[in-house]
Amino acid sequence: MIACARPTRFGRGEQTLMDLSVRGTWEITPDQVTLTGLDWDAILAEVRDELGLRAAPHALLVYGKGQFFLPHQDSEKDDTMIGTLVVSLPSSHTGGELVIEHHGKTVTYQESAESVAPFWKAPGPELLEPALHTAAGLADPGLALMLLRPFAVEWVTPAHAGGLAALAARYGESWHRNLLDAWFGSRNTWRYTGDADRKGWAGALPGLTAALRDAGAAVTAGWLLAASWGWLDDDIRLRLRYPSPATRRKQLAELGKPLAGLLAAADGTTLAGQIVTALRDHGDDVLACLLPMLRAAGPGPSAPLEELARDCERRLAVITGRPARADDDWSVPWSGGCGCDLCGTLGGFLADRGERTLEWPLAEARRKHVKGQISAAELPVRHETWKFGSPHTLVLTKTDELFRREAKA
Repeated sequence: MIACARPTRFGRGEQTLMDLSVRGTWEITPDQVTLTGLDWDAILAEVRDELGLRAAPHALLVYGKGQFFLPHQDSEKDDTMIGTLVVSLPSSHTGGELVIEHHGKTVTYQESAESVAPFWKAPGPELLEPALHTAAGLADPGLALMLLRPFAVEWVTPAHAGGLAALAARYGESWHRNLLDAWFGSRNTWRYTGDADRKGWAGALPGLTAALRDAGAAVTAGWLLAASWGWLDDDIRLRLRYPSPATRRKQLAELGKPLAGLLAAADGTTLAGQIVTALRDHGDDVLACLLPMLRAAGPGPSAPLEELARDCERRLAVITGRPARADDDWSVPWSGGCGCDLCGTLGGFLADRGERTLEWPLAEARRKHVKGQISAAELPVRHETWKFGSPHTLVLTKTDELFRREAKA
């Protein structure tokens, strides 16, 4: 943040000064700051309507170690300004007292900030239960959401069913969707979850959703299952696109147990049918996930699992019923590529049953791209470069590994 900031200045009379002996800190100008998460426009509009005041951002201040601002009275930034609204953002820190003096009375704002510090420094599962009940008692949905956002869905257990049921009675579907979006997080967002594991947590969904239904929060159970499928569906689709067959199979197999847990928890709901339909629409690579799922499934009848078992049986029958590869069939299955002209030419060469070798004059960067595609997909193709002429020639040769892999499969 400091890399985006500048040294702060302060007002004295009509002058704007910079003196590190008076004020030593950093500021980020409003044009570089975006407020997200809460509906700040609505919050500030409520302040304006209730109090007749308008709030405008002035600066985001960053105080480093040992930085300070000597006692002062804020200068007016506008002729209509009547005061300064200070919002202390959650961050891990020590010290940093904010001291307010007015008519001989002094108040230090430090203890109140430290009282909520556990939520922002490293919230843990032990804080979730009291946070749920506190949030259910708040009159402000935005504040309740802010209180619960730092937690992770991996920490939610059957013991929290009562707290979640209280939230269900207090807030609506849109609020819960925002909460679950925060708890599940985006793929590009890292969050602290301790020893909790998302895949292991999903495998235990039947117990959690049963506890929610017993607590009278069946609707919450449905929202939780839908959010869980959203996460798992994204993960399956992502891993199906992995170019390396070995990595793809390994990563998909890891999703078998959480998928079994989700289907068991969703059995009897419309979501279960949607999950089955989505899985059946995938190509045969999804077997690497479905077969471990069936092995991880618990005993007892389950309509969605039985339907997927029949789908696996059908797929395997088709695969095993295919005729053996002819001795002169050198076509290499490949579903990768980035869509560029190089990948198009490579795909054409791989699909050709009779062509085993391709001599391809290419510049260095283009050769590197082709070789990268071959390596990433672990294709049974050897490559070498003839370093004469300009550009050099990339020589691709399909290898006997193609037949060995097929026989092993």
